[in-house]
Amino acid sequence: MALALILFFLVAALCLLVLDLYRRSRHTLILQVPGGLRFEAQKFSVQINRQQQDMQVQCSWALLTPPSESVPQQPVQPGAVDHRFAAVGIAVEVRHCEQHQEGVSAPVRTGRFDIVIRDADGTQLTIARVNGAVAASFKYFYLQVRVWIDKLEKRLERERIERLRAEAVEEQARQHAELMAGLRADKPTHEPLSETDCNAMAEAQIASWRQAAGFTGQHSAHHTDPKGEVLWFVDLAADGRITLHAHKQTIHATLLGARIVATMGEIEVGVRDAYWTEDNPDLCVFLVLKGHSVESRRAWKERLEILGNGLAVGSAA
Repeated sequence: MALALILFFLVAALCLLVLDLYRRSRHTLILQVPGGLRFEAQKFSVQINRQQQDMQVQCSWALLTPPSESVPQQPVQPGAVDHRFAAVGIAVEVRHCEQHQEGVSAPVRTGRFDIVIRDADGTQLTIARVNGAVAASFKYFYLQVRVWIDKLEKRLERERIERLRAEAVEEQARQHAELMAGLRADKPTHEPLSETDCNAMAEAQIASWRQAAGFTGQHSAHHTDPKGEVLWFVDLAADGRITLHAHKQTIHATLLGARIVATMGEIEVGVRDAYWTEDNPDLCVFLVLKGHSVESRRAWKERLEILGNGLAVGSAA
């Protein structure tokens, strides 16, 4: 009798232990931590650090594979891992584990999952054979993380484009200053320029822009200051290509997706530059035709809109 009781309690204790282990294997936590978000499971944890812009993965048993081109090909052994991935460019996949069974042509899902984390340089971490409950919870965690990563990537890309645009504007200003210095080299510095000299300097500036653009517009207009510097310039080809110059900035573009707005005494032309994308839809804006009559500005606006609409229709076809 006593032996039976002992066996009963041993079996009960063993059952409780198994149930506890089963519960622990499926238990997960998603925690708000200072500066980030953390996922905890029995055998691994993943933490997002917003300030460092990275993802830290700690795992008691995983396979960390370095980029194939960085090291000679050699077997990689699984083991304990503590690794940080840059958040930008990271890709995470939760995929079914499958096995082939005799007599069955298609692989059969096992109910387990592999969590694969890969960064932009090709480093890959695989946490193998995670149970379904943990995998589902991790998916939910990563959906939250992905929202932040997408915003981060868009912000960094926007900052990169703004930096490139600023560098391009600075380089244009430098080149234009060199051009103007060359044109003024043989001109008197303290005397007003003659109309002939002003026109010659304007023609030289326009010629340099047309050479860079690779076309000469059918319709053109410009305005020059008393020192011979072109303040604004618009050169429009029949196929919708356009060169714009204003405020020491020049662009060679097309009217596809352009925004044409009549302002007080000017026409505002916004065009796509080389960095324009659907995710970064900012246009480069130029104010031109200042000093032209209302009728002239109206005619230019209609002309620009007709060509822009024609390009839009052709692009959509």
